[in-house]
This record gives sequence, C-alpha cells and structure tokens, in this order.
Amino acid sequence: MSNQPINESFGQLIQLAKEFIKQECPQSGYITMEPGSYNCLKSHSAPLHSIKTTAKPVYIAPTSTPIQTMAPKAIQPTSVEITKAPIQKQPPEPESVHRQAQQALPMPDKNEFAYLMKTHFPKLALREETPSFNPHTAPRPSATKQIPKVIILSFYEDAASQTFLKTVADAIKNKFAPCAVYSAYRIEQEKKWEPLLKSSEVKLILAPLHKMRELPGLMSYYQEPSSESIHRLHDKLLIPMLDPSQYQSDPKRKTVLWDAICKQF
Repeated sequence: MSNQPINESFGQLIQLAKEFIKQECPQSGYITMEPGSYNCLKSHSAPLHSIKTTAKPVYIAPTSTPIQTMAPKAIQPTSVEITKAPIQKQPPEPESVHRQAQQALPMPDKNEFAYLMKTHFPKLALREETPSFNPHTAPRPSATKQIPKVIILSFYEDAASQTFLKTVADAIKNKFAPCAVYSAYRIEQEKKWEPLLKSSEVKLILAPLHKMRELPGLMSYYQEPSSESIHRLHDKLLIPMLDPSQYQSDPKRKTVLWDAICKQF
C-alpha cells in the first residue's frame, strides 16, 4: 500500500495549522516547539524557515484600550455628639426602715458573751446590772487632775511595798478623806515639788524620813520638828513612816501608824 495519499493529507493538515498560527500570531510569524516535534513536522511538510527551536515564549501584544482606574473617594469627617444621661440619685431610706433592720438582727446570748469574755479576757469583770446614769447629777470632768487631801510618797518599786501603801491609801480614803500614792522619784525628776506642796488641797503627807534624805529637792521643803515633835513639808503636816516590810513583819507597828493618822482627823 502506498503512503503517498497519507503524506499528502498530513501535509495539507500541516499547511492548515500554519495558516491558523499565522492568523493567531501575525506579529511574530513563528511558534516555539520541542526538537522532536520540529523534526516530525520538517519531514512531512515544506521547509519551515520561520520555525525556531529556541524556548522563547509567545509574544502577545497588549490591547490599545487603557485600563481605567477609579480615584478613591475622600472620607468626610463627621462629628458625633455624646450626651451623658443624668445620674438619678435614689432617695434615702426612711428611718423606720433602718429601725426595722436593727430590730431584725438577732441579739447575742448573754451567757455566750460572758463565756467568751471570761475565756479571752479573764482579768476583766462583767457587771450583771447596767449602771444608771443621770447627766444632771454626774460629776463634770475637770481640766486639771484634782490633788487629793492626803498624799503618800512612795520610794519603792517592789509589788509587796506598793500593795501595802495602796491598802493604807484605800483605808484613809474610805474612812477620812481622798488619798493617793505618788512616786517621789518622779516628782523629784520633774521638779514639781513646789506646785504640790504649795497646793491648798493637800493637808497631810506620809513618807519615810530616811528615804526623803536621798532627794535634795524634797529636803529643801522639809522643816525639822519643833518642841512639839511635829514634822512638816513646807506648811503641810508630815507623818514619818517606816519601810513597808517592817509593818508587814510586825502588826503592832501598823496599829501605831493608824493611830497617828486618826489623830489628824
């Protein structure tokens, strides 16, 4: 069988393909292809001088119609007005509401409260009855501390001596007149003998003579006893005392001291 009709038909197909390519690519007049495809077309068609084997891409001319771009719209600033809503104050609750709330609170148990006080504060004493208070008869607080009528000068720091002097002061207070125990060393250090000894409130002073001689400021007010054996500090009557330990060791000395105090009232 002869291959001539086939070759003619294939050649016509190649010619049609070339015409199509020329119409599609009128600018360059050639296309790119691989070497194998090129050799096949060369053996079945007329010489193709415009066909090149370089791997150059097909050139497509740009269209003449320019691309229209839209300019961005300018954003106009807008002002926003913010208004604050008025704060509405709630009216105060009536006093009756507070009174009802207080009445609704449970009252603590008296026995439970007493137990807690004794457990955590054993040195504090609780009174079973509420003391009565009358603002018309209650004493008014004074600007300065009132000086008692009887003063006991203390030269001791031990607990036993202080307890004894306080017992004597309480006995005088309950029996005769107001009495208090003052620290002699503190008054000497603060140099306050003059306002104390020149006070018209003070009438009687109790102090040990052998301890008084240790304080020169106090001894400047001491007056030696006269023929009547009366001791004085400035113009105040002075009853000499012994050390508290001597009164505790001999009860008779307590009686002598108490008799000397009673003679002044």
